[in-house]
Amino acid sequence: MKAAHRVADAWARYAALITSQLEALDRDAFDDVGLLGSQREQLAAEIEGLELDGSDPETLDEIRRQLVACIDADTRLRERLERLRQENVVGTRRVDRWRKALSTYSRGMPGAAAIDVKF
Repeated sequence: MKAAHRVADAWARYAALITSQLEALDRDAFDDVGLLGSQREQLAAEIEGLELDGSDPETLDEIRRQLVACIDADTRLRERLERLRQENVVGTRRVDRWRKALSTYSRGMPGAAAIDVKF
């Protein structure tokens, strides 16, 4: 396999890993997202070591298509992670408000709760 074909193949695998991360997020499989991220880092290091040879225009176009697919998928992943982060911030603030309200409420209660029933 020519070097350019290896580069195109590597970028296609990279795009597939990003897509797999998005699918893992859909399943709330956060451990898988991290594992796939590690695989992306390894593949990125592999790609850095690849060199292009004098390739034909069709192969170079394929590499460009794969790079665009990677950029698009990575943009979707980053946007999704940012939305999740924002949701987490909102949820954490809501829990903090409830915790403070419950703490204030419980401090205002004299002693243990009791029911006064007279027959």
